[in-house]
Formats: sequence, structure tokens, C-alpha cells
Amino acid sequence: MFSHIISRFKNASEGRGTHEVNTDNGYNWCGHLIPEDVIINILTYVPAKDLIKSGVIVCKYWHHLLNCQHFWFLKLKIDGVRISNARRQRLQTEEDERKIIYIIQGLCSGKLPFNQNLILNPSGRDRFEHWRVGHGGDRMIIECPPVGSDEIPGEAGLPTQHCFVTSYHPCTRIQVIDLEKRGINAWIMDILKPEIHICEWVCARWDCNSRSFVEVRLQRVGECDTEVAMEWSSLDNDVLCRQWYKMSRVIEDYPEGINNITYSSTGQDHQFWAGHYGAKTAGSTVVLVI
Repeated sequence: MFSHIISRFKNASEGRGTHEVNTDNGYNWCGHLIPEDVIINILTYVPAKDLIKSGVIVCKYWHHLLNCQHFWFLKLKIDGVRISNARRQRLQTEEDERKIIYIIQGLCSGKLPFNQNLILNPSGRDRFEHWRVGHGGDRMIIECPPVGSDEIPGEAGLPTQHCFVTSYHPCTRIQVIDLEKRGINAWIMDILKPEIHICEWVCARWDCNSRSFVEVRLQRVGECDTEVAMEWSSLDNDVLCRQWYKMSRVIEDYPEGINNITYSSTGQDHQFWAGHYGAKTAGSTVVLVI
């Protein structure tokens, strides 16, 4: 349907019809006045990818409309894209309108992966794909379902019961998130300043105590890293073996220029037992929340 509309307007633009911008804030096409607010309302229901790829080349009038931040802020609302008042305010106070439009277009089209987990293969369903693994003891393995513990609770929101399982020496898995390769340049991070939510679900077997350690490093080119750590042990007084627990942190205070996030998870058992009695982990998460 949208391609048909584009074709009609392109024909008019090339002389096979008549069109002009009306001084009364409308668009005169083939002798019919189409008010601007009607055109804007219609275009807000067109998929953002179509508007960015094809809509802007229909005519100068559409190009003008689709390069105004007012239109894209309206489309954010129509599309139900979640963005906090604080981030909206940061966008509205940005002086470079091209950057504002680029960000909003990316949010509406799904090109910018905010509000979603940036960790790939977070629970081991694809074995160790996307992870750099340091095997200790009898090596890290994958279990599904978890052995010697409760099932991963539904609260974790995971599609399967896969989990990583460690051994009697530290086992580590590392994943580097290159934000620029994901479409999020450092200047976008600086404008939006999203909250960085990190999380991991962890558990010990019923018969062996274990511990787990998560470290997240925020990196800038040529600068010192910012590090945030979370630690869990089944020897803590309020922890029951078999049960799954959620480790989580929110990072808000970080420097400008962040372009990489390194996620590292390490676990082992406390009792030095041969086999795979160390910490079980699943649902590794890094989300840029706006």
C-alpha cells in the first residue's frame, strides 16, 4: 500500500500530475488540498524503515516533513517506543537537530538496540558461542535442565532451562559488546546517557557450596576503564542451596565516550570437588535502558 502511495506522489513530482505546497499550511495535490496535519498523521502510521528509505525521496515537501524533529517525536509516541522523560529532555535540549532525528529514527526503526539484552547466548543454549571461555578444574559445561538444583524460575524470563556450570577451579566466560558495531556510537551514549542494567541468575547445588563473581567494564578508547562488580556466595546467611538468585546492578554514573562493554562471569565451588559442583549461572544481561 505504501509503495503505491509513493509511486503516485513520485509520478506527480515528475510532471505526471500537479502538486505544490500550499501557503495555508497544506499540500495541493492534483487540485485537492491535503492539510499538513492530515499528511503528518498518515505518515506516523507508516513503518519508520519505509519512511527513511523511500518516504524522504517522494518530493521536497515530504523530505521537509520527515526531517523535522516534531514529526519523529510524534512517531515515537504513535509507535509506543519507551523512552523516559529524562532521556526525552536530553534529546530536546540537544542543539544538533540532525543527531536528534538520527537517534529517534533509529529508535522507531529498531536500528538502535536500546531496552534489550545486548548479551548474545546469555544462558548457553548455543553452547559457548559468542563467549571467550577460560576453563578451570574439569572445565565449564552446559546443563539443561540444571542438575542438583531447582529449575530456573519463570521470573527470570528465560526461554529454556540452559545454564552454565563451573568446576573446582575458577571458570570464566567473557563477552565484549562493541557498541559501535551494534549501531550505538559514543556520541549517542553521551546524548542519551542510558542507565546500564546488568543482571545474572545464579545458583548452587543442594550438596555443594559455590560462589560467583561478575565484573562489567565500561571502556573508552585511550582511557582508563570503569569497573562494576557483583559477587554471590551460597555461604551467605540468607542463601539457600538449590534456589536461584538474581544478582543485579544499575550503572548510572559513568564517563562520556563509552564504546565497549566487557562482561565477565566467573564461578567455582567452595569445596574443591572434582566434577561440576560449582556455581550455575544463566540469563547474563546487559541492557541500555532509556
